[in-house]
Amino acid sequence: MKRNYPDIHLIYPKTLLWLCCLFSLLLGCSSSADEEAAIPSPAPSKVNLYKVAVIMPLSDASAKEKCERTVAWAQETIYELTVDDENCVQLDVEWYNEDTEDMEQLAMKLAYRGDLYAIIGPYASQNVEIIARECAVSHKPLIAPTASSADLVRLYAQEGFLWSLVETDISQCETLLSIALEEGCRRISLIASDDIYGQTFIDWFAFQANELGVSVDKVLKYTTGQPEAAMREALSTSPEALICVPGKPADVRKMLEQHDKESATRLLFSDNAFQTSVIESCGDLAEEIEGVGTCADPETGFDIAYKVRFGEAPTWEAYLYDAAFLTLMGVYDLQINGGTDLNTSLRKMTISDESTDNQQGAWMPGLLWVKMLGIHLQNYTCLNGASGLLAFDKNVYTNVLHSTYCHWMIYRKNFLVLDYHTTDGSHRTNANLAGWNWKKEKEQEFDSGLKEPEYPALKGRWAVIIAASRGWNNYRHQADALAFYQLLKSRGYDDDHIILIEEDDIAGHPSNFDPGKVYISPDGTDVYEGAVIDYKLSELSPADLTDIFCGKRSDRLPHVVSSGEQDNVLVFWSGHGMQGNLSWGDADNFSHRQAAELFDTLHRQRKYRKMLWLVETCYAGSVAKACEGIPGIMCMTASGEWETSKPDIPYKSVWLSNRFTYSLLSELTTRPEISLRELYYSLFRTTIGSHVQIYNEKNYGSVYRNSMKEYL
Repeated sequence: MKRNYPDIHLIYPKTLLWLCCLFSLLLGCSSSADEEAAIPSPAPSKVNLYKVAVIMPLSDASAKEKCERTVAWAQETIYELTVDDENCVQLDVEWYNEDTEDMEQLAMKLAYRGDLYAIIGPYASQNVEIIARECAVSHKPLIAPTASSADLVRLYAQEGFLWSLVETDISQCETLLSIALEEGCRRISLIASDDIYGQTFIDWFAFQANELGVSVDKVLKYTTGQPEAAMREALSTSPEALICVPGKPADVRKMLEQHDKESATRLLFSDNAFQTSVIESCGDLAEEIEGVGTCADPETGFDIAYKVRFGEAPTWEAYLYDAAFLTLMGVYDLQINGGTDLNTSLRKMTISDESTDNQQGAWMPGLLWVKMLGIHLQNYTCLNGASGLLAFDKNVYTNVLHSTYCHWMIYRKNFLVLDYHTTDGSHRTNANLAGWNWKKEKEQEFDSGLKEPEYPALKGRWAVIIAASRGWNNYRHQADALAFYQLLKSRGYDDDHIILIEEDDIAGHPSNFDPGKVYISPDGTDVYEGAVIDYKLSELSPADLTDIFCGKRSDRLPHVVSSGEQDNVLVFWSGHGMQGNLSWGDADNFSHRQAAELFDTLHRQRKYRKMLWLVETCYAGSVAKACEGIPGIMCMTASGEWETSKPDIPYKSVWLSNRFTYSLLSELTTRPEISLRELYYSLFRTTIGSHVQIYNEKNYGSVYRNSMKEYL
């Protein structure tokens, strides 16, 4: 939601008076722009020190200065309020340079140190993910000022140690699309780095574009540091807008070098470009480029205070300030009320309370003393930070509920803020779990009066189940395949009529938290028990599917589908996908062309009565649409042709299931005779972040009259 802030002349007198008082306070108590911001030197006996590690990009001298003075300012604020208090607290900061440290080694070094109360940082999501792996084990508080990857936040939801101070990039992607839409752009492309930061944009761009009524032109990934080729491809079709998600600030110049400023394509950059280093490295190339960045809510007064204190405007510094501020308030609670678990203290002060939601400016000494008094009385209220209200979802405590984004332009080598956007009032039903719960509106329409084709009597049922990935990180694909297998067994299928293809490298994997067993939910049953696996994925190639489906048995392929024109065939496929392909392991694919040839062959050879494919992959629609025009075949997919499907059920740092499949299994277990229309509608509502699609209804039959009873 865009927020238009009034001109200063139109602000009502009380607010103007407040701003004047704030301005006077800042002038009176802050150091000048030419002075170094430093913590006053207290008497050592009066200060209680709590050791923390701060990991930030420090190679650039200017960036290092900004980080150090911002943390020092937060320290000074707390010191001023507690200097005469025997419980005065300060942070004993150890600085680590994110640009040069080996993150794997640093994670092992810091996560298990007993004298370290918290880790603040790193800046980049991909580095936070590395540190988080170890902090998840040690439960060390990890306070991430700017980490915004949706997968990172969801994976560690409910673990209770990760504190992300910004919303995920689901919200930022929405904001970028909204800005493009406001400017009249209707055909938009995306280029994003192929890492955990860029992945959120890849995952959500097409889905949000669909919901907003925007046409997707291209969605492209690139290897961080090498955006040139992908940028040229993105610009080759002249989209009206191109959203650019650089993996690191240095990529911005390489992107701009591929763009003709006379081009009609409008570039919009993500927050990785909202750094002064971009202006310094790009020079004139950066003039008048636009983008989005997380920033302080203007109503907190932080931007004004920062500029008065340091003589320049901030970019993302409010979030680093809040990371230090939140840590200081947490250790102050430990000092006053006892205890050693900083996570518990932070939870007390980050639950939204309507009575405190409007106390903007409460991060400054003038109002902060009320919060500190509340700690003494154990009457906790939600903290108001420099960036805004530090309210976390009370169910998961993983990231703040709302962030403010500024729409910026680089003008005369400075960031000029054009307007502000918030996620309040967006399409989401609520703000928990990083905005995953959108109200979807782009539902398919079906013809209830569609004429039913004539089919022969049903005699038999066959099923093919494929988990098309391998490795521990892909646990969910094999787990979902096994769960689907167990569903079919419970409905009377025998193993002679089920072809199960999966690598079978999960149950016995060294990382398995319950050796020999596989689950799709932490409190569920073992879906591996009794499973009869016909082929390992690595034993087959996509070309073998034609022989398997057509019943061509051989010494190498002893298990095949021996179906005919009176048999229904049900196919479940879970794995990865890319545009026009369903991945087969790590290096092969089942393409749209191969799917079209397979469907045509099966039809000509009369190898089915009806055939239903249920496909859980990214970009599933780009392959499933190959069935269109083939009589008797229908595909239902977890995602459209430009969309990614989403994992679900995080547990022990791995995904146990996918949202589409988990919902599918729930429906088919409780309502095995459900109509295809009801099944579609249920999955459409419960599948998050993609649009469930049905292909080839007109050549299959009415989804209102056809049901899963024919397969189960």
